[in-house]
Parts: sequence; C-alpha cells; structure tokens
Amino acid sequence: MPRGTPRTKTETVDAFPLVSSKRGKYLTLEQCDLDAQVHADLFEYVEFVRDADGEEPKVGGIVSAALERLFEADTGFPKWRENKRNRVCAEAHGANGAGQEKAKRVAEV
Repeated sequence: MPRGTPRTKTETVDAFPLVSSKRGKYLTLEQCDLDAQVHADLFEYVEFVRDADGEEPKVGGIVSAALERLFEADTGFPKWRENKRNRVCAEAHGANGAGQEKAKRVAEV
C-alpha cells in the first residue's frame, strides 16, 4: 500500500475473520457449557470481529457461523444425516404401508 493511503478498519487488523456474526433468525440455546479455554477464546474472537468489522457482533452469531463451518467440514455428518432421513422416511412409509394393508384386509372381510 502506498504511503499516505488511508487504511480501512479491516486493513489495520491484518486479518479477516473466518466467520461473520451477521445472521438471520436466532433461537436461544438454554444451557450450553463450554470448555473454559474455548469460552475465553470465544470472547477474544468477538473482540477480533468487532475490530475487523467496526460493529459489535452477537456472540450467538459467532457460534452459529462457527458451527456452520464445522458442519460443512465434517464429511461424515451429511452422510449420517442422509441415512437418518432415509430411515425416518422408510419407517414412515412402512407404517403407512402396513396401515394400507390392514385397511385392505378389513375391506375384504
């Protein structure tokens, strides 16, 4: 950067946050215990985001964004979720199928 060029807030931090606290709809997590070091790091990260963005971030927004990145990075999670959904769907169809068979037998009598 040439001398005398004004710097933006993010340029003075020397790094950009990986996550943004700007989120949509929030739900409250009633009870959540964090490891003491993770708790301390989280609040330092909130300061980092504030310095980079120039706005006060929501802690829940930071946690939400971090969890989204975890869910995207964990390749086993989407496979597990798909299998779970398939099982639930199969169980629902199985119950409906059993109900339909019973209805046919009742109608035949």
